[in-house]
Amino acid sequence: MKKRTSAIVALFVMSMIWGLAYIGVQDGLNNSWGTFTILFTRSGIAMVVLFTICFITKRKFNSRKLFFGAFLCAVSYFIAMTLQTFGQARTTVSNTSFITSLYIVMVPILTSILSKTKEKPLVWICVIISIIGCFLLNINFPISFDKENLLGNAIVLLSAFFFALQIFFIDKFNKDSDPLSLTAVEMMYTTLFSLLFMGLTNDFSFHTGGLISIIFVGLFSSSLCNFFQMYGQKYVEPSVSGIIMGLESVFGCIFAVIFFKESMNFIQIIGACLIFLPAILINIPSKSLEKELVK
Repeated sequence: MKKRTSAIVALFVMSMIWGLAYIGVQDGLNNSWGTFTILFTRSGIAMVVLFTICFITKRKFNSRKLFFGAFLCAVSYFIAMTLQTFGQARTTVSNTSFITSLYIVMVPILTSILSKTKEKPLVWICVIISIIGCFLLNINFPISFDKENLLGNAIVLLSAFFFALQIFFIDKFNKDSDPLSLTAVEMMYTTLFSLLFMGLTNDFSFHTGGLISIIFVGLFSSSLCNFFQMYGQKYVEPSVSGIIMGLESVFGCIFAVIFFKESMNFIQIIGACLIFLPAILINIPSKSLEKELVK
């Protein structure tokens, strides 16, 4: 129980940092950083940090399953991050945050199909509440239907699917692996993929502007948060993890209020509460609660 509690706390902290990461990535894009340059820098920083910690703590990398699992996690993560960053450059930050959070509903669907398991009714109720909350949270920023934003929104929606796929792979391979080692190898693969595509697309757009933001994203979002995700999912089922991670959209708005003096109206506050509510309900170990909700 203690490990599950610490895993839930890790996922909450991760969602908070992820909410701030949207701002950091946007700062890089605003300063002409390319998609693959951003990915290479943030994943490269994470790789160095994580392997350094692995070396200090004497982690072992002698499992083929670890490298194979990390490879599948990295492929889905790399595709998801590429599509998200590419799409964010063609739509708004708020649209990106909202559409990405749709992996909340994709995770239990993927898990049910690929693992041939059935989610509890409470999970589906919490998923629906979360999506309604995400929509209300972004009510001041409706998804635009002009051609430019529509393309960006579609790309981000596709990225949400690959984020859900990554969550599924993590759940599949994380049970028998060390979370820190798995994260380090995943970031190694992601760095190599990013370097390869930098060469293929001639994307070497490093700039001093936005550098601090990208370093922050690399240190905290890519290294610390990816480890927190691996650790959290080791002890928390993927559908519940997805609901907790969906809090990133709430924290994104909160940080926008703090750092950019943006305001939240009453509807947005209700949306934020609706996203927090499932994250709390889904972690209450009460059979009577589920019975009451599904009556």
